[in-house]
Amino acid sequence: MNKTKKNLKKIAGQNTAEYLVLLVLIAVGTIGITSYFGKSIEQKMSQVTSAISGNDAGVLSARNAATNAATGAVNDFEASGHGMDMNKNHRYSGGN
Repeated sequence: MNKTKKNLKKIAGQNTAEYLVLLVLIAVGTIGITSYFGKSIEQKMSQVTSAISGNDAGVLSARNAATNAATGAVNDFEASGHGMDMNKNHRYSGGN
């Protein structure tokens, strides 16, 4: 009986150490991600706080940035030919 209690305490201590290691890994990962994406997160948060405070400039700049990014993505997609010969007529035969 006494031996069983010691084993349970040992397992509980091992679980605590595993949780501590996991907590440290999460903290280090969070710090790393924040330092990597910090500038863009800071810009987005300032736009959000500007929009909440009633300043439309943050909303407009975010809208313009999103529009520019989408336009650039569409232009890149069209310029790449997206794997098709654009001079050839393509027929869709699926779904029939």
